[in-house]
Amino acid sequence: MFYCAPDFLSIGDDYDFVRVRINGVTAELIGAVVGAVLPTKHMVDLIYDASKQLEAQPWGPPYDQSMMTTKRWRRQDKKIDDQASDAMFARGDLWEGHAKNVVVGAGLTAKRGENIGIYGWFDERGRAIQGPAVNWNSHEWTYTDYSQCIRLIHKDMLVDGMPMAVREVLQDKELAPLISDEGTLAHCTYREFHPEWLE
Repeated sequence: MFYCAPDFLSIGDDYDFVRVRINGVTAELIGAVVGAVLPTKHMVDLIYDASKQLEAQPWGPPYDQSMMTTKRWRRQDKKIDDQASDAMFARGDLWEGHAKNVVVGAGLTAKRGENIGIYGWFDERGRAIQGPAVNWNSHEWTYTDYSQCIRLIHKDMLVDGMPMAVREVLQDKELAPLISDEGTLAHCTYREFHPEWLE
């Protein structure tokens, strides 16, 4: 069993907030402070299955620099929150489907940490718009746009009732399939490839 935040990482309070769009390294630096890590694709799927499900609200073309501007954040969040209000979701409920997730996975090794892994944003049929596999090929690791958010996962989980670090589980041959559909992961963090961000 693992623990996750009920919604994506935000700044503000319960009544005035915005979901932040940041890269994997920045997210992991925040995670180091609060005791959290990034999910795998399989964890996102498990969260989606257990959640109150929202539908993706894409803008469509043009796919240009405006996608990466912060003014889109608030406007996209209004679309999300309007949908949640219509569905009578309560703040604090587990929500998923309404943004792409920054994830860790085997692509970290293949891309040597140069690209960002993005997965999710589920449509009305429960299909990941950014899927069915993680997209490791489209963006450098520094990339962010209005559609991608950060789901924080508690750094420890329970395995047979005993606490164990998520990253240790991901590197254990027998346990990794609990939270990874790619088997064990040699690398579980973007920070490993960008130590300059630790200075």
